[in-house]
Amino acid sequence: MIDSVQYPDVLGALTGGSRVAMGAMQFALALNPDVICAGRASEVILLAQNASDQKVEIAALLHLPDHDAKRQKGRFISRSARVAVPVQPGEVGYISLPFGILPDTATSDQYKLSVDVEVRSVSQGKPARVRGQDGGVTFNPDTISADARVHYEALQELTFSAHKPALRNALDATFTVTEARLAPPPKLKAQWTSLWTIADADERLIMLRYADLITVKVLPQLRRQKLLPPLVESTKTHFSDAGYTLHDVEATLIAKMLTLILEYASPQDSAHGFMAAGNYSITPLFQRLLRDTNQEITLPRWFNGFLRLLGQDERVADYAPRVIPRTLYLPLLYDAVEHAFALVQQVSGQSLGEKNEIEAYAAQLIEMLENKRAVNFQRVYLPLVMGGVLVNDKILMPGEQQDDQVSQLVNILDERRQEMTIDDADIVELTEQMIHRATKIYGHRGE
Repeated sequence: MIDSVQYPDVLGALTGGSRVAMGAMQFALALNPDVICAGRASEVILLAQNASDQKVEIAALLHLPDHDAKRQKGRFISRSARVAVPVQPGEVGYISLPFGILPDTATSDQYKLSVDVEVRSVSQGKPARVRGQDGGVTFNPDTISADARVHYEALQELTFSAHKPALRNALDATFTVTEARLAPPPKLKAQWTSLWTIADADERLIMLRYADLITVKVLPQLRRQKLLPPLVESTKTHFSDAGYTLHDVEATLIAKMLTLILEYASPQDSAHGFMAAGNYSITPLFQRLLRDTNQEITLPRWFNGFLRLLGQDERVADYAPRVIPRTLYLPLLYDAVEHAFALVQQVSGQSLGEKNEIEAYAAQLIEMLENKRAVNFQRVYLPLVMGGVLVNDKILMPGEQQDDQVSQLVNILDERRQEMTIDDADIVELTEQMIHRATKIYGHRGE
């Protein structure tokens, strides 16, 4: 039975639909070029598409003509006749098998070669199909990387064959040899080139592919005890590299803002609630996608990045609390900036910018950190430190008092005054409002 979620038919887009199915794999064959001057070289292209959700190994063995049209033997040569490669679940790529033709080879348009193919599963359990016998959904070349696009576009110029000899797991093709034209031999080597993996898929497809892995393994790890310490260190490093050394309290408050975004991914389990989590909640999206796989969804930037990493190597699921602070810090910070602006605006009653202005502000800060360009007091405090003040009590660590971080910030603000300009006055005032609101709440709770 074919799953309702189908991967794109990359092979069919290149071959016009022609293919040979062997177990979980689909194949087609081409020569580049298929009209070859004697004394020159060509390469056999074995296009391979994994139609299952499990990893397989394929081996390709090239058979060249034993002799030429004049019965001369040994006129066709290959240094790498056999190649074995692993193919990831759903992956599409090709094996290139180069061969050469000696200069005195007889001309003919009736030469034939073949490639024997072996398919071996290297995963346990019964595979599920992610593409039908006739392929999957329509492929959009814009989804793949620039490097893969170069290879894809080159393959579009070739003519693929899907002819299978009787009683053999093989594909064959005919080629032409013309009169000799000597030239330096090209540097060709047998190799595997990947065109498409699950990391290139639409984010909805990746979510559904790894739904169990994400909900059972990834999301339960996103808790403050594991996240906050590495996020504090990553925050210090990023801002220090951009010329602004943070106090521990400032870094901690910013990191709490980031941690909250991550805990919002599963708000019911982290006790924040779906209303508070809003668009940063991940768990409800799975149910929506199961009801309608084509439904448009909006993902936090950090999660979109995590899906791409997961598609490249699903082992990152085991190390999410390490991977996110190191690899996805900047997209997570972007999410935190947007959310912090919303909180500060809501609490202060001030309009700090329209949606497009806030997005531009966030993108600018990310660009400054990414390129290690000097950030200043305003960029640090508006809205990140302010947002951290407002969410501080939502991300308390064991043994931490509600006002531990916020009360220390008052002294730090005094220390920072010597670096401030007249343009920072409004930011200081707004920060003090956030501090006053937070300490007032703590005082009320302590009564």
